[in-house]
Amino acid sequence: MPLRALGGTALVTAVAWGAYEWASSSGHGTIGMVAGILLVPAALAFAAALAVTLTKLVRGALVAAAARRRDRDGSAGPGGGPAPGEDVARLAAGDQLTA
Repeated sequence: MPLRALGGTALVTAVAWGAYEWASSSGHGTIGMVAGILLVPAALAFAAALAVTLTKLVRGALVAAAARRRDRDGSAGPGGGPAPGEDVARLAAGDQLTA
């Protein structure tokens, strides 16, 4: 699930950000510095997880759109031949395959 990594890094980033905000607003300089240092890799991990999640979602949408178009156009495979798995479906229905 692509959202699991995004949710985990969002939670870690939110906790680090909250610790940084609390420490900087209440005058705890050392804790704020440590929290700020830990916030940088958490924010980078969140950005990477967001990029991966968006890439997976876009790829899934493109695959679904290609499948809908292939179904609408008569399920022709690359080069005008049968789509992958079409021969198996025809054999299962009892049709003879020709070369």
